[in-house]
Amino acid sequence: MSEANYSASPRGRGLGGGGRGSAGGPAPQPPPPRGRGGGGGRLAPPAAPPPQPPPARGGGVFILVPAEFFATRVGRTLARLVLALILLAMWEYLPGADLRFWMSGPVEIVARLWSWLLDGSLWENVGATLSAMALGYAIGTATGIALGLLFGLMPRLYRVLSPYITALYAMPKIALAPLFVIVFGIGIQSKVALVAITVFFLVLNSTLDGVRNVDRDLTRALALMGATRLEVIGKVLVPATLPWIFTGMRIAVRYAFTNTLLAELIASNSGIGFMIEYYSGVFDSTGTYAAILVLVIMSVGLTEVLTQIEARMSHGR
Repeated sequence: MSEANYSASPRGRGLGGGGRGSAGGPAPQPPPPRGRGGGGGRLAPPAAPPPQPPPARGGGVFILVPAEFFATRVGRTLARLVLALILLAMWEYLPGADLRFWMSGPVEIVARLWSWLLDGSLWENVGATLSAMALGYAIGTATGIALGLLFGLMPRLYRVLSPYITALYAMPKIALAPLFVIVFGIGIQSKVALVAITVFFLVLNSTLDGVRNVDRDLTRALALMGATRLEVIGKVLVPATLPWIFTGMRIAVRYAFTNTLLAELIASNSGIGFMIEYYSGVFDSTGTYAAILVLVIMSVGLTEVLTQIEARMSHGR
């Protein structure tokens, strides 16, 4: 066989030339891609997946409202109003006819409040509650501060009377309400007495704690410089005790309000507690809910006033 015939064979390679096939043979295939380094014939790693878009904010019911909106004051207020409207609508329309005797609707409650506003009974009972609370609070605060300063200046007298003071302070004050009704009647006097004795012990203990924490070295220094007893009390003792006194007064306000209502629930002829007890006694759910709503409004207003006073005092310090 000659060299020309061999080179025209289908394999397209000469015996010693190593050349490619002729034009009539199959097209050469490219080599498979190799990995890094070119060794071992490994395939290249797959391409990284495309980045996914970030998840949408504010899922759930508020999917169309961004979450940052509820971090603002307007957003929080709007969310609270929407929630209140939903609850009121459920309260108005969900209960059936068999529950309406026990659960009056918001429309009926508002109508009852409006009738109380027109005939003046609401203002009369709110005034009775606030007047009894304010009078008892003033009496208890004044006597608590006075005796607290006196016991602080006369520790031997306090050590003699401390067992009796501790026993009276540990006793639940509401247990004295029936006794005060027997002694003072069902008028405002029994409520004032209960509030006064409750506030008295709270302010007394706070004042005593403040007197005990006065810097004794400062009082001795003033005494060595010739200051009188009244000057020491006015320039050192009272200013150093004022933060403790205000703390006791702030705590006592809530107890005064609570004990006023409890006294009216036990025996009274006026006040918000009397209205709650009266309408619940005659199975008037609308009047009971309306009186409780007035009580809630008074509690929220009182708490807001105390918060503002405390913030002003903290800022002043």
